[in-house]
Amino acid sequence: MTWLAPAVIATMADTAIMAFIYYYLYLQDRRKYLGIWAIGWSLYFVRFIFMLGIVTARENSFLLIGNQVCSLISGFFLLWGTHEFIDKKFPAIWLYTTLIGISWIIFSIFF
Repeated sequence: MTWLAPAVIATMADTAIMAFIYYYLYLQDRRKYLGIWAIGWSLYFVRFIFMLGIVTARENSFLLIGNQVCSLISGFFLLWGTHEFIDKKFPAIWLYTTLIGISWIIFSIFF
């Protein structure tokens, strides 16, 4: 599809701007949650690199795993940053759930 690659690039640019903004805010304010959010948005940006590879090249297992794992890990970091923002203890169950999800993604794509 000819419109899909430009759409992914445009969304990737928006995500890069978000990551840069949160990184800049972290440098200015040194709040832990801003740094965690910057990492989350940066990983979401990496997801679009994998997605661009999927759109422009043939689908392969590495690109699919990278896309899904980056999406899951970025969600973990965004959730962790939100817990830091509202000053609540981050439940360890989310870490274990994320690790199980990553294992599930790898297992389901390979098998």
